Amino acid sequence: MIFGKKPYYSYKSEKQIWRLLLSDNSKLLIEERGGDKKDVFFNLIDVESKSSLLESWQLEETQWVGVDLITDDYIFFHRYVKPDLPHHIGIILYSISEKKVVWQDENRVFEFFDDNVIYCSSRGTYEKLHFALKIDEGKIVEDTEIDLGTFNVIRAEKNDRDFSGYLFPDVRDISDPGVEKVLKINKVGTLNIAGNIEVIAFRQYWIISYHTKKTDDLYKCQLV
Repeated sequence: MIFGKKPYYSYKSEKQIWRLLLSDNSKLLIEERGGDKKDVFFNLIDVESKSSLLESWQLEETQWVGVDLITDDYIFFHRYVKPDLPHHIGIILYSISEKKVVWQDENRVFEFFDDNVIYCSSRGTYEKLHFALKIDEGKIVEDTEIDLGTFNVIRAEKNDRDFSGYLFPDVRDISDPGVEKVLKINKVGTLNIAGNIEVIAFRQYWIISYHTKKTDDLYKCQLV
């Protein structure tokens, strides 16, 4: 549930909420894992319009897959070898407006994205090559190899801009006055909440994550 001064949006899941990723303009990607094999599902919410853009969506690979980045226009996915060897494999580019994968490359690995350019490297451990791929409406229109020095300068400049606004969750107790007030406004019962509560403040919103105890062996993860 995401809210400002009043209840705004609610989301509940029986699966485990694995990651929450926000774009610059309030698109929220929820990565969930469920089942014995920990299959991965993706849900995408437009916070401003309260609309669901993806519901329990999966790639062809349903287990060994993860997210590099979400922007207002794209989601960058990768595969990996196996759980105990999580080296990234490939780049999978999903267009939010077209609602489909528009491009992928198994031979390169995502590094970062800046000003409609994908910066990536070749797969492997040693003597990697580095590239700048220009995107235009989901299509690669320029593919340029760049030297390591230039690559590192561009990445350092981007990191200086990006991490200045990085958001970390604040762990709070259920008795925290602010949390208590918000849960009451949103009619969330506190009797079965187990453990601490995590809070992220984002613009005029709060995002709260907590667990409720269903049975001795089952806990339900909820997003408020």
